[in-house]
Formats: sequence, structure tokens, C-alpha cells
Amino acid sequence: MEAEDQDAGLFASLLASGVAGGAADVLGRITAASLHACVDQSLSPFQQRPIVKAHLSTFAAPRLCKPAIEFKRLRLLTQYFSRADAEL
Repeated sequence: MEAEDQDAGLFASLLASGVAGGAADVLGRITAASLHACVDQSLSPFQQRPIVKAHLSTFAAPRLCKPAIEFKRLRLLTQYFSRADAEL
């Protein structure tokens, strides 16, 4: 954590780490749902939990990070695994 984050509360620190990339999917997209999941999974079962209430048909990605894998390389998976039971 950064020095200025040491004064932040637990929720703010978890949210900041999610926005910094901890909540990104394999393509680098961060959504409200992925931020919620990141914070929720970081808490123990006995801590307060965040609740999300939304009426959305889709989740937009308000933040993009560097993808874990390039999209072009990700598209090659169908060549490597042509069948569901294929192995390397």
C-alpha cells in the first residue's frame, strides 16, 4: 500500500486496490460488479459486507487496466484447444 493509503479505512483501501487493477478481468476491464467481488472476497465471513443495488442490463467498464493477456493471444485458445476435452 502507498504511504497515503495507510490512513484510509479497510473498505477504502480494498476499493483502491481494486481500482488499481485487483478487480480487473483477463482483458483489463474493471466494472462495478468486479469491484464489489474484489472487496467482498477480501473480507472475512465475520466482517461487514458491501451491498450493491443496481438496475442495469449490462455493466460498463469505467476503468481499463493493462490486460493480463493480449486479446490476439487470447483468441488463439480455440486453435490450441479445438475440443472441450483437448489437452496440451
